[in-house]
Amino acid sequence: MCIRDSLKDGKSKVLTFSYDDGVVQDKRLMEIFDCHGLKGTFNINSGLYRPSDTDGSSGRMTKGSCLALYKNSNHEVAVHGFKHLWPAKISSVELLQEILEDRKAIEKDYGVIARGMAYAYGNYNAEVIDTLKKCGIVYSRGNRACAYVNRRQKSPCKYRRNFRQNHKGHRRCKCADTQKISQASECKILQGG
Repeated sequence: MCIRDSLKDGKSKVLTFSYDDGVVQDKRLMEIFDCHGLKGTFNINSGLYRPSDTDGSSGRMTKGSCLALYKNSNHEVAVHGFKHLWPAKISSVELLQEILEDRKAIEKDYGVIARGMAYAYGNYNAEVIDTLKKCGIVYSRGNRACAYVNRRQKSPCKYRRNFRQNHKGHRRCKCADTQKISQASECKILQGG
């Protein structure tokens, strides 16, 4: 839900770029963004940097690499959970620690105020949203445009049948065809729902 009055110059639509986990592919992505004057949000797990003594050809970056890439860039650094735990599946105390430890580390290391978060695994519920508000997080996002559940979860999503292949073999959600995306929007603005 976007509130029209809150967008710059009264615009009604927004395009966002948001990427998770602090992976080596972000280096090339940021080069492309910078070349075209685009900005993105990079959601970091500050408790899961790659150890400096391991091969860094793929996967997560070291803390030093992340600092060199994201700090003092034109891009936002946001919370993604200290250890990338399932937010709705952990206790309230663990959730509070997961968010606050990550926010504290990001703010200290990158010199920014971390106001946003991407839910680890796109997993959240009302308690998670309430906890985020208490932690000073003002916006967050999931990882899907409809309510199709991550395949790692054991229970199938009730919207799973909505996926079909188009004429080119690409999977597409029927929700987009029926304008039902608003029922499970990708971005939840915490203030006002």
